[in-house]
Amino acid sequence: MRAEDDFNLLSADRSKDYDISNEEIDAACSDIDLDSQHDTKDDLDGLEGLTSNNIDLADNDACSFEYNVDVVSKTDDKSCDSTYGIALDSDIVNSVLDGSDDRRRSRKNEKFKKYCKYSMIVFLGFAGILAILNSDLLARVNIQQHGTAFYMNDEDKFLDAQAYNIFDVPVEVSHENFQVPTSYEHFVDVRGPAYHRETETPLFVGFKDGSTVIEDVLSDCLGLTIAGTKPVPKSAEGELHTYISEENGRAYVNVDLSNTNGIRQARKAGLESSSLADAVFSPQLQGIGNIVFHDGYKARLFTLLRHPVDLAVNEYYIFTRTAAEEVLRKMTLEEFISSKYYVGNHMTKFVGGCSSPESVNDTCLQWSKEFFRTKYIIGLQDDIYGAITLYEDYFFWDNTSPAVKVCKRHAIKSELDRDYAIYKQAGQKIDKQSTLYQNIVEQNTLDMELYWYAVELQHYQRAWIPSLAASR
Repeated sequence: MRAEDDFNLLSADRSKDYDISNEEIDAACSDIDLDSQHDTKDDLDGLEGLTSNNIDLADNDACSFEYNVDVVSKTDDKSCDSTYGIALDSDIVNSVLDGSDDRRRSRKNEKFKKYCKYSMIVFLGFAGILAILNSDLLARVNIQQHGTAFYMNDEDKFLDAQAYNIFDVPVEVSHENFQVPTSYEHFVDVRGPAYHRETETPLFVGFKDGSTVIEDVLSDCLGLTIAGTKPVPKSAEGELHTYISEENGRAYVNVDLSNTNGIRQARKAGLESSSLADAVFSPQLQGIGNIVFHDGYKARLFTLLRHPVDLAVNEYYIFTRTAAEEVLRKMTLEEFISSKYYVGNHMTKFVGGCSSPESVNDTCLQWSKEFFRTKYIIGLQDDIYGAITLYEDYFFWDNTSPAVKVCKRHAIKSELDRDYAIYKQAGQKIDKQSTLYQNIVEQNTLDMELYWYAVELQHYQRAWIPSLAASR
């Protein structure tokens, strides 16, 4: 057998571990000196260290060699020279094997580079998706925490810190050029004796935000009977009575308090003295206060307030969903705020009963604060659950059932889903540094001050109401 064949056999077997190419074996064999005489044992000993997994060296009496693919055997005669005269130089074999090691390392590096490349692609893709969804994620977080995507913590700009309990201290008001609405004579001072169901009725005051969460909770969760703005079905017309709606299964009094005509009919039917309604809902505050309620039967007011910026976005949402013309339904929020369809300071105007634009001024603002202090139980949109608990404590509504708590969470979730839909309609989150924010604030300077006064006021109400319940 030729020496080149021997090397091929040994190196090829070694190549099972090192992945040696045929080209490298041929190049190595071309460097073997076939004329040189080498000590065969030294050659084999060198190969043993390199190919110990593949060569079996066995001692025999005769000086002979048998080369096979898997086995090389020899005699133990130290003076025996190789009959082939082959120089299987370890440097040559090591050179071949080192080249294989380099290739293995190179392959590993290539795999690592590919892994890093694909990982970076996945990371950048994920980061891109997050960037797209970032505003939505932030909006959902705000909605969960504050009941709206448009929560604005700008109290320091519109309310001076007070060192006294504003619930106990009257607001300085002026009677000059201001007529106190007569309706407030028929609304109970909330600081007075505890709620008396036989002669008083809770009246919820809303502010054009379209929310129904309070009515949902009172009807579905607390099981209260509502006199509100739902049109009366023909089957329920007639003398004053309660009926169960086929639409939602709620209990209603058969009156419609959404307009003046319905309010007059309710008074004629004796709604206030009937004790049929556990709570009343109407957008006509002055009308229902003057027509339905009177000195013998009064109302107790409670409300849920939104930040003026949030309220403006809610008005935009309702407007674009109900406008008759398509061009109006496609208005952007910026266009709506700058249009004739949006009028700021609605809360001050509504609470103060200031009907003309010129009457919506600082005097109206101060009176609105005083009305809030004396006539309203204040709840906040950024803590709906807390607001509902406040109403329950004040009006002694039973909320002890576990089913009630589950129902309230469901109703509040529906409200938060609605707030997310409002955010999507608005198409953006409003930053306090934005021009849009400044435009809304400029049109609601009175409402901004009134809102933050009410926020401060409800803190003191929360501390006071439990003591009121305890003294009942």
